[in-house]
Amino acid sequence: MRAGSLDRLIIIEAATEAANALGEPVKTWATFATVWANLRQPSRGREYISAQAVNVEIDQVFRVRWFDGVTEKMRVNDGGKYYDILHLAELGRRQGLDIAARLRRG
Repeated sequence: MRAGSLDRLIIIEAATEAANALGEPVKTWATFATVWANLRQPSRGREYISAQAVNVEIDQVFRVRWFDGVTEKMRVNDGGKYYDILHLAELGRRQGLDIAARLRRG
């Protein structure tokens, strides 16, 4: 994998629980890894109507160098845009990782 193609710094975040001021558990996100990535394909999306509202789904694939521990329960932070991880695909013999993700709304 050529380093020059990894031109986008992304943050992989993992869900954690913290206590709020009242001691109640609250879901928060903590940095798991900060890695350089390549956006493999332009935004692909679809628009549909559900419950009398227009919804939009935007999919991306981020290619990164291989690292252990990332799961589909994590998310990608790309410059303040948050993507839910849908699928992980190993490239070669742990040479790289394709992270298929969907833009999170709300």
